[in-house]
Amino acid sequence: ACLEQGYRELSTGQARKLLLLAECARVPACLLIEAPYAGLDQRARTELDAALLHLQRQGSCVLLFVTNSADIPSWATHLALIRAGDLIWQGIQGECPPELLQTLQHRSPDFRPELTQAWAHPLRQKKTDPASAAVDLQVPLVELRQGFASYRGRMVFSGLDLILRQGEHLLVTGANGSGKSTLLQLISGDHPACYQNELHLFGTKRGSGESIWEIKRNMGIVSADLQRNYHIGGDVLSCVVSGFFDSIGVYQKPDHAQVQQARRWLAWIGLDQQRAQPFKGLSFADQRLVLIARALIKAPPLLILDEPTQGLDEANRTAVLDFIEDVAAKGITTIVYVSHRRDEQRPFFVQHLDMDQFAVEGG
Repeated sequence: ACLEQGYRELSTGQARKLLLLAECARVPACLLIEAPYAGLDQRARTELDAALLHLQRQGSCVLLFVTNSADIPSWATHLALIRAGDLIWQGIQGECPPELLQTLQHRSPDFRPELTQAWAHPLRQKKTDPASAAVDLQVPLVELRQGFASYRGRMVFSGLDLILRQGEHLLVTGANGSGKSTLLQLISGDHPACYQNELHLFGTKRGSGESIWEIKRNMGIVSADLQRNYHIGGDVLSCVVSGFFDSIGVYQKPDHAQVQQARRWLAWIGLDQQRAQPFKGLSFADQRLVLIARALIKAPPLLILDEPTQGLDEANRTAVLDFIEDVAAKGITTIVYVSHRRDEQRPFFVQHLDMDQFAVEGG
C-alpha cells in the first residue's frame, strides 16, 4: 500500500521496515542489526523473524544485538551475554543458564525514583511555577470529534472521537502507519489538520486565536525524535531547566526557583550528582529519564509520551515504567502514552485507543 509514497511520508515504523527489507533483499553473507524489533508492531516483528530465518537457511550469518531477553528469537542458534562491557557467557542458546539472563533484568540499586516530596503536589507547583498556564481542569483536556488527518493527499485516519479528562490516562496502540504519531502531532499542534478538525484543547477550540506556544505551555512531550534531535551541548541541569521554556537549550538565565525545581526533579530520578555532566554524555536510558523530568518540570496538565521506552534494556524500561506509574499515582499530570509492547499496558491506564480501528487502508 506504500509503494507510491515517498520515504519521508512513511511512519517511523514503516521506514524502519523498509530499511530492514532493503538489507534482507540483498541476501548478504553477514547481516548485523542493532535493536531489530524497536518500533515494530507485533505483525512486523513476526514477519521480520520469518525473513531472518529465511536468510539463515540461505546460508547468511545473522547477528542481532538486543536489549531485552524477550527479543531473543527462538531460531537463534547461539547466544552471547554482555554486562558492563564484559562478555559473561557465550554458547548454544538452549544451554544458557536462566539465572544469567535474569541478572540482566535488574538495574543498580542506586536508582530510586520515589515521588515523596511534598512540594510535588500539582496545586502547590502551579502556584510557585510562573511558567504554568491557568487551565480549567473541569473541562476535558482534549476533545476531538470525528477526527481525521491526511498527509500529502493520503488520508491517515478518520472518524475518531476522543474525550480525555484529567486523570484519565490514555494508552494508544496500533500497527505501524495507523496514525499514532500523527494523532499526537494533531494534539500538540504540529500537524496542520489541527485547524481543520473539531478539536478543543483545555477548553479552547483550535484556531480561535491562540498561539502554538500557549498550547504547548500546557503540555510536556517526550519522544525518540526529541532525544535524537537534542544536539545542544549543554549539561544535564540545563536540559531539565529548558522544560520551563519549551526550548532545546536555555537562552535566558533561569531564576533561583527554577534551578532548584530542576534539581529536585533530578533528585527524583537519581541523577542530581550528574547535573554538571554533558547531557549527551549520559547513557541512553538516563537521557530518556532526564527528558521525562524536563517535560514534567512545569507540571503540565498533559504529558505526551511517544514510545518512551524504545531502545531501553529490560531493567531500564521497567524503571521508566515504574517512574511514570508513580507520576500517574501522584496526580501530577494526565498521560497520553503510545506503545507497541503488550507488556507495557499497566493498570493505571483508564482509556485505551486502538488506532487500527480508525486507520484508512493505504494511508
